[in-house]
Amino acid sequence: MSIVNQNPAVRTYTVSSVVDATVSDRVSFKYHNTKYVAYPESTLIRLTTYSNRHDNTKESHRNFNLKFDKNIQSGTYYVTDYNFPFTEVDYVEATNLTADYLYRPKSGKFTVETIKNSDDKLHYKIHFNFIGVNDYSKEELEIKGTSEFIVLFRP
Repeated sequence: MSIVNQNPAVRTYTVSSVVDATVSDRVSFKYHNTKYVAYPESTLIRLTTYSNRHDNTKESHRNFNLKFDKNIQSGTYYVTDYNFPFTEVDYVEATNLTADYLYRPKSGKFTVETIKNSDDKLHYKIHFNFIGVNDYSKEELEIKGTSEFIVLFRP
């Protein structure tokens, strides 16, 4: 049986990804579970990769979140640059309760390789090495690694 999109005005998509990172005093973060979000009023997209999360229950898990313009140019960007292209970068450790520990970059760099940006495919490789700080506790973590994201749009 073939499954076909019954509403061609709404395109479906598939995401394949990997984020392979090390985080200070944590086990490595290597996961493929990525959620893609497009913002219809703009060209911004969000790619959020989850680890240790298998359903919608509140359980201890980690995620790595990037929000940027899908037309991002290949290049090296420093967190402190005025033209840093990521509108959000978050490393999050969620507890089994209601507390989340959010770390945002205060220094470091991201190197982006835009491999494909078309109506049918988005493909990015992103290398990162930054110091993330928790605004509440002021704890700092070194977060470094690589990520690759492919979003394929289907009719």
